[in-house]
Amino acid sequence: MADRFALETPILRVSRPVSACSRCQAAKIKCDGRLPACGACEKSGRGEKCASVNDQFAKGKERSYVAHLESRVEKLQRRLDEANAARTSAALSRSPSAPVPTPSQKQHQPQTASSKARLAKSKEASDMDALVSEFGFLIVNATSRDFFGFTSDMSFGRFVLSASTRTDIPWSSAKPLPPKSEAIGLVRHYLQEIFVFLPFFSETALFASIQALYHAQNQPASDWDHWMVFMVLAVAAASRSSHKADVYYHQALGYTASALKKADSVLHPGSVFGVQAILFLVQLSLLQPKFFESWYLMGLASRAMVDLGLHQDQRNHGRGFNKETKELRRRVFHCVYVLDRSISMSYGRAFSFSDDSIDVPLPATRPASTAEALSRFSQMQPLEPFVHLIRVRRLQSGWYQELFRSDRTPFSDPFTETSRICQKMHAWFDETPPSVSPQIRRRFQLELLYSYVLILSPSRKVPTVDDVQLARSQDYCVSFVDNMRASLAHSDQATLFTYHDALRVYFVGLQLLDALGRKQQQSERDMRAVECISEINDILQLFGRRWEDIMILRENFRTESDTMLRALPEPSPLSSGTYVNTPPDLIPTMQDLTSHNTLGASWTNNVNPTGGENVTSWAYVPASAETSPDTSRGLF
Repeated sequence: MADRFALETPILRVSRPVSACSRCQAAKIKCDGRLPACGACEKSGRGEKCASVNDQFAKGKERSYVAHLESRVEKLQRRLDEANAARTSAALSRSPSAPVPTPSQKQHQPQTASSKARLAKSKEASDMDALVSEFGFLIVNATSRDFFGFTSDMSFGRFVLSASTRTDIPWSSAKPLPPKSEAIGLVRHYLQEIFVFLPFFSETALFASIQALYHAQNQPASDWDHWMVFMVLAVAAASRSSHKADVYYHQALGYTASALKKADSVLHPGSVFGVQAILFLVQLSLLQPKFFESWYLMGLASRAMVDLGLHQDQRNHGRGFNKETKELRRRVFHCVYVLDRSISMSYGRAFSFSDDSIDVPLPATRPASTAEALSRFSQMQPLEPFVHLIRVRRLQSGWYQELFRSDRTPFSDPFTETSRICQKMHAWFDETPPSVSPQIRRRFQLELLYSYVLILSPSRKVPTVDDVQLARSQDYCVSFVDNMRASLAHSDQATLFTYHDALRVYFVGLQLLDALGRKQQQSERDMRAVECISEINDILQLFGRRWEDIMILRENFRTESDTMLRALPEPSPLSSGTYVNTPPDLIPTMQDLTSHNTLGASWTNNVNPTGGENVTSWAYVPASAETSPDTSRGLF
């Protein structure tokens, strides 16, 4: 990002001139950089000719920000004078018999296509400037050699792509529409595996866009039709890729390049379509993080969503939205909410917006069936998984904010408070709709186990963890690894995991290493935990085939695990009981913790296991995300 925007800390005092004037440079004397003329030129009587030898700082492009603004005012004044002169000339050349339109007549004159385009461009530029200014990207640096602002070619779409792109996608890789039979297969895969978790558009609109693209002679396709279909194909292909060089990977790359040709037309900050377009990029960033940064995209989507008022339901404000439009707005908001909470927790950062600012009911679990929707492509997908995912994100949002983002006053009774949170999560899992598939139920089970591990990890409210909670966290880590390994054993489900799921595995592995490393003696139940360390290495290696960053994490984890295993004490012959691993279809409850007795030994998380000083920064953060400010601001 630094090479794109040069976002350096502004320096308001300059201790030396930015550029010496041409006379001082030629004479090789010190130039004090005074404006409008330096001291040497003033003394020699050549103040009027004092200018920089560099073309960027010639007359009209002075060497300070204030002088630059003055120059801009002069240029604007000259343009205004030229416009007035042209207007006067046109009036003089007008025929005496030609009537001069009054202001009221001008207001009622129909606008031409070119004038409408100019107004739309002006409004987009205004919206973008307001958005950029609030993000803090227009920082004035007094040491900068130039400050020319945005050019006329800048648009909101280009700004979004510039802010979120990690690696440029070559335009030469763009692919045309595949044969219709191949496209239908990818669309079905998207609807059955991804849309059920993130339905931020209607299936009817998708089918209409497909029809428009493949039968353009009957109905011309719009830019949005082009964007939607190609992004669905790209996300579907990326979710089927198991290696960063397989055929699905290249298909996703090609379809994305084709979709990006319409980015300027569909990425608008003032419409629901703009939010939906960004959400497509967020989906792709979770599957192909090499090209897009999900953190920046999520911040842009959240800001655009709030500007549209999607976080406040319009059921009582008489805005005139019909039932279908209201339902779509609710689904778009909750998709932004689900992704924002997931991405923020994966990176250990604050949310983009608070729960207190939200007033949106849950969407309907089943969309209204229409004749168009019940097409031969697919039937309408039930939304029970999506609604159940929203419920867990609401729970996670509450306790994550309480444990990791509130004040540092510890709980008076940490065991009782963490048990209460875990019981709420367990109650959520018990309410999983029976209609969901076994694969989706296992995904929810992984969500529950990961939440258990996160809740029982050190936090601001629980800076110290006793041995009972440490042992329970170790058991949950083992169960999480077993369930993840079972899910990856199914080839049709293995590729549906995202980059953030790999980050979760890494975090769980660090928690397991930390739990084992604090053992004074090893029991039989620890032997299964030791075996899980090798399995975590294998899982990270599998994910590393898709994402290069994960291979770096795997090497770090292997180094730390080798160090810990060498220091692990031998199993105690006096240890009693045999460890029985939690079966995948049975989630352990917290009832056995009600008879809790605090043991004498306890530990304090003075050092974050991941190397940071704050326990909330547990996840690996890409280089582009590490430089972003930590402000307000997997299963999908």
